[in-house]
Amino acid sequence: MKKKTIRWVILLAVLLCATAWLLFLVDRQVAGQEIVSVSEISASCTVTVSKYRYIPGNERKEYILSAEQIQKLQTLILNSSFTKTHSSSIQYFDSDIYDIQVEFDRPLEPLSICCIGNEYISIRNQFGGKYLKIQNPQWKDTLEMILEN
Repeated sequence: MKKKTIRWVILLAVLLCATAWLLFLVDRQVAGQEIVSVSEISASCTVTVSKYRYIPGNERKEYILSAEQIQKLQTLILNSSFTKTHSSSIQYFDSDIYDIQVEFDRPLEPLSICCIGNEYISIRNQFGGKYLKIQNPQWKDTLEMILEN
């Protein structure tokens, strides 16, 4: 009888660990559609992108996006996926930083995204201040193409 109880306890513990692991994995994935207000971006918004390198004294390049560029940026974000990190600090290797600021024409809180190259994004007031690892290998190249047009 004692062996049977021990087996049930072990089985229950394994099931609980497996469930916790699955919940951990599911919680970590973020689709672009889950970013608040991205679906509200339209040609009537004012979208500004500041690009700079993380080197002291480096100049910022400011871009104000056209309607076509705004649509492409929205598509990039909506079609990308991300993974939550569980740390407030990260280690990155890309020195290109992009600050994306979206001002809506409706009474919505502005959307502010800080992007570190092709590695991470951080969205002010979303995801508990944690960084999101970019899972789209073409993110930076696509963002650069949007800015060039």
